[in-house]
Amino acid sequence: MQYTFSMTPRMVTLAAVCVILLCVLLFLVGMEIGQKMAGQTINVQVPDVSKALPAPPKLPGVAELAAPLAPTTKP
Repeated sequence: MQYTFSMTPRMVTLAAVCVILLCVLLFLVGMEIGQKMAGQTINVQVPDVSKALPAPPKLPGVAELAAPLAPTTKP
């Protein structure tokens, strides 16, 4: 049994109506989700974590950085 698929004007109209209804449905779902999200408050305050962090390490001074470059004179 072989079936030849043909796009009749009626099928094109039906496909166009389905696509339009799908777009309307997606738009309305997006509006509903947006309304639900607008009702919720979002906490954007970040707690101060600097007190919980350890103290930063001591950085070496210029003399300590240049020490490997200084010549050593041993008698």
